[in-house]
Amino acid sequence: MKPDFVERLLRPGVYSHPVTGPQLHETHISWVVLTGEYAYKIKKPVRFGFVDFSTLADRRRDCERELALNEAMSPGMYLSVEPICDAGDGHLRVGGTSGRIVEYAVKMRQFEQEAMFSRMAARGALGVEHVEALADRVATIHRAAAVSTHEAYGSRDQVGYWHEDNLAQIASILAGSAERRFADLASRVRCMHLECAESFDDRRDAGFVRDCHGDLHLANILWLSGDAVLFDRIEFNDELRFIDVANDTAFTAMDLHHVGRADLAWRFFNRYLLRSGDFGALAVHRFYMVYRALVRAKVALLGCKDEDKAARGDVDGFRTHVELVASLLDAPPASLAITCGLSGSGKTTRALQEAADRGAVVVHTDVERKRMASVDVFTHADSELEAGIYSPEFSRRVYERVGRIARSALDAGYRVIVDGAFLRRADRDRFRRLAGERDAGFSIIYCGAPVEELRRRIVARRRDISASDADLAVLEHQLSTAELPDAAELSDMPTE
Repeated sequence: MKPDFVERLLRPGVYSHPVTGPQLHETHISWVVLTGEYAYKIKKPVRFGFVDFSTLADRRRDCERELALNEAMSPGMYLSVEPICDAGDGHLRVGGTSGRIVEYAVKMRQFEQEAMFSRMAARGALGVEHVEALADRVATIHRAAAVSTHEAYGSRDQVGYWHEDNLAQIASILAGSAERRFADLASRVRCMHLECAESFDDRRDAGFVRDCHGDLHLANILWLSGDAVLFDRIEFNDELRFIDVANDTAFTAMDLHHVGRADLAWRFFNRYLLRSGDFGALAVHRFYMVYRALVRAKVALLGCKDEDKAARGDVDGFRTHVELVASLLDAPPASLAITCGLSGSGKTTRALQEAADRGAVVVHTDVERKRMASVDVFTHADSELEAGIYSPEFSRRVYERVGRIARSALDAGYRVIVDGAFLRRADRDRFRRLAGERDAGFSIIYCGAPVEELRRRIVARRRDISASDADLAVLEHQLSTAELPDAAELSDMPTE
């Protein structure tokens, strides 16, 4: 039940600035009043296991933390903390200096609601450009984020605590057959947590538990002025913000899966891996997507005012998220594919499209080569043909590194595509053997084009969006030395 003052915030004369079409929006822990130019976010006087806004002092303190934590991540959006005063004349004053303070609000610059990624996805306007820009932004934030110094944060026990709390809250609402069905699912999820337990601790010890956003679903991401902007960072509980970076990105990926855009989920995740190099995240990524889906399922139940309907699990947001969890638990078998082709033949484009269509992790030899040399992915490396980072010895090390990444991804149960030239039969055979060792399917994605077309593409290639350094001299060298697969090698590929 809303306090009386909330509805009064929609009346004339409450604000010191013009108001256009005031609207009230509600979440399970806050009210947001839209006034046209500004939005005001007010904490509800609630107390859950993960948040305590019981007193006015608690809510004021949390408003101040929200302002401080979001200013850096969302520059220009979070403006101030304003008191809401009862002036005694039947009216409220937001930002008033007299009267009894009944509440506090975070004042924000209002944005166009259609700019939210959730709204863009709903109307079919969200695309590869948007999720890749988001991945770039998130990777940059994670790289600069403070590493947790709290030994419990991100550990198997801490992750397990929040995970079990989530399952318990859901179970406490459900009844009858819905409760029994959920218990079966929860049992499978608990097994998944146990399988990841060592990885949680390893990643915490390696510094991957950092000061993240914490609530990175699509409704907390905007497309403004041609870039992705993050807002509404978690401020009310450090444990839910100091998390594994893989937990942060998993929320976005899960949400994209949930809205029917699995292709964009893979585009986002693969771009993040390209930028961060954090392939260790694969060991926990799927679990964290399951965890985030169950959080959203719980929120849907908590938000349902019909107790009987909630007990039956007959709530859209609950049902669809639980169905997503089941699909994530039943992941397809691991497989390995490699691209093969001359420079300019479209290997990277094909690999990314195949990964988006089939649900696969992409590992790029060009990117890992640059990473090994501490060169920015989209910066041209100053190396001559067959020298420096393109020498035979360096190339051998690149393929070894990529092989290790592919092996760990297969062990984590993923479909994997290695994007590289693979112009030597020995390199292709090495990866074929790797797939066999892991009892995984193997295939070659061969890309070809007429030589003149290859030359045209290389000349026209934009260097700011391609990790490849190949020029016409490289192509000519490849034409004279490549061991391209023959029909027999390509026809030997099993079907998946």
